[in-house]
Amino acid sequence: MIPENWRETTSPRELGPALLDAANRALGNVVAAQVEAFDLGSAPEQPVVARRDAPDAGGDPTSPIAEALVNEALDLFSRYDRDLEAYAAQVRQAATATSRGAGGNGRIVVTMTGGRITGVEADPRWAVTARYTEVRVEALSAFRAAGRGSAATRSIALPASIARLQELASDPEALSRQLGLRASRPNRRR
Repeated sequence: MIPENWRETTSPRELGPALLDAANRALGNVVAAQVEAFDLGSAPEQPVVARRDAPDAGGDPTSPIAEALVNEALDLFSRYDRDLEAYAAQVRQAATATSRGAGGNGRIVVTMTGGRITGVEADPRWAVTARYTEVRVEALSAFRAAGRGSAATRSIALPASIARLQELASDPEALSRQLGLRASRPNRRR
């Protein structure tokens, strides 16, 4: 937040660095609160996603259903290393990508690298006469614009082969039935 009397502690030439420091302190506080709230004693559990549409091999591991799944899994595993390498390269690129966002009037420009705020430039000639509300609006607009650009570089889709393997592994019961390792249980009413 920009106080009404911001010029008493910050010169117009120091506005950019002051905004950078304030933003990094705010982000640090958010991260610290998240770390504090995280229970380090337990790992987050992966939810089981019921695959109700998974075919049932009827307890026969040699059935066409089980064979089809084995063949699909072999194909997925044959692509896994290549897809994981390509995915990791995209993640590395996004982690070092730089985005810049200007405020609505172009008076404040924010630079983000790898999702971190690395620079804030403010036009000192404008800052000499800008009201604190103008600084607030311009700064918020610039931070949002840089954040949108940074988020666009981070939205990397998981490769189809890895996503499918995750889907198959998400419901061990369905996977066992589909592989013919377990016969389905009839629905019992009580």
